Amino acid sequence: MEVIIIEVLKGIGWFFINPLFYWFFILIYISSTKRVEKERLTFGYKVFPTLDEWYGLKRIGLILSVLLSLLFIGLGIFLPPLMIGLLIIFSLLFSFTGKFSWLNSVYIFGASSLTLLFYPYYESYLPDLLKVTLTLDHWIIFTILMGIFILAEAFLLTRTRDDQTFPERFIGSRGKQVGQHRIKKLALLPLLFIWPIGDLDIFFQYWPVFDYQGESYGLIFFPLLLGLEHVIRTQRPKVFSQWLLKRLTLLGLIVIGFSLLGFLYAPFILLSIIVGLIGREILLFMTRQHEANHTSLYSPSAQGLKVLGVHPFSPASDMGIEIGEVITKVNGHRVSNGDEFYEALQSNLAFCKIEIYNLDGEIRFTQRAYYEGDHHQLGLVFVEG
Repeated sequence: MEVIIIEVLKGIGWFFINPLFYWFFILIYISSTKRVEKERLTFGYKVFPTLDEWYGLKRIGLILSVLLSLLFIGLGIFLPPLMIGLLIIFSLLFSFTGKFSWLNSVYIFGASSLTLLFYPYYESYLPDLLKVTLTLDHWIIFTILMGIFILAEAFLLTRTRDDQTFPERFIGSRGKQVGQHRIKKLALLPLLFIWPIGDLDIFFQYWPVFDYQGESYGLIFFPLLLGLEHVIRTQRPKVFSQWLLKRLTLLGLIVIGFSLLGFLYAPFILLSIIVGLIGREILLFMTRQHEANHTSLYSPSAQGLKVLGVHPFSPASDMGIEIGEVITKVNGHRVSNGDEFYEALQSNLAFCKIEIYNLDGEIRFTQRAYYEGDHHQLGLVFVEG
C-alpha cells in the first residue's frame, strides 16, 4: 500500500511539472483578454467575463476525467514517455495558431502518430527515457485514445448553450452590420495513465486487454487540452452543436472500431488514423458549405431589432428572449435601433413589455418588472440596419 501511495503522489507531481497545465491558463487568459478587447471595441462594453472560455467545463471536465481515468486503469491502457512527449509538443505547437479548433484529439494524436511512423530515423537522437520499442499494443492503444477523445469532444458539445457563445459583429460586403456566433471553449482534463516508469508491480491478476505480467510500472496524471472553436452565421449555436455532436460520435466510434481491428490486421491501425484525419476535414468542409449556401440568421431585419446575443443571467435571459429573434415593440413603441430600444425602456421605469417575432415567424409577448441596476438594454446585443 505504501508503494501505491508513493506512486500516486509521484503521478500528481508529474502533473504539476507538465508545461501543459500552466500553458492552459496562459492560453485561456490570452484568448479571453483579446475577446474582451474586441467586445469593447465592437459593442462598447464587455459582453462576457474574462476566462469565460472555460465557463461550464470545469465540473463536466472533472467528471469526464474521472470516468476516463477509471476506464484507462481498468483496461490497462498505458502510454510510454515518447508518446506523452509528442502529445505535449503538438499541443504546444498547435496552440500558437491562436485557434482552439487546432487543439482537438484528431490533430494532436494524428500528428503524433505520423511522427511516430518515422521513429527509426530519429531514435538515436533521443535520450534513453524516450526510447521505446514500439509494439502493436502501443499503436492500438494510441489510436483507441484518439477515438475516445473524439467522443469526449462530442460530449463537451452537449454543454453548448445559445447564451454561452460569443456574439461578434462586423460590417459585411454590402456595408451593413452582420453578426455571427463563435463557439470557443477550452477544457482541461486531468487524466490518470499507466506508464512504464515506477516501482509498482501488477496488482491485478490480469488486465482484460493488455498483459504486463512481470513488469513494473507507475502512474502519471496528464493534463490533456481539448479545444472547441466554430464560427456560426446561419443557425443557432446549440442547433449546430447537436448536428456536430452526432457526427463526431460516429467518427469516434469508427476510429475505435478500426483500431480494434488492428488486433487482427495491423494496417487497420494506420487506416484508423487516416479515417480520423479525413473525417475531421469532411466535417469542417460540410460546415463551411452549409454556412456558404444558407442565409445569415444574424443580419438586420426590416421588422425591428435582430437579437444577436443574450447575456446569461440577465433580464433578457429571464424573459426567454433568444438569439435570432426580432424585437418589434417595447412598451408599445416600435423600435429599429439600440437608441430607440433604450428610449422605449425608459418610458416605463418599473415594467417592460416586449413584442417579438420568434424564429418561426410568429408574434409573441414577454414582460418583466424593470429594476434599478438592470442592464440598460436588458442584457441584449443587437444587429442594427
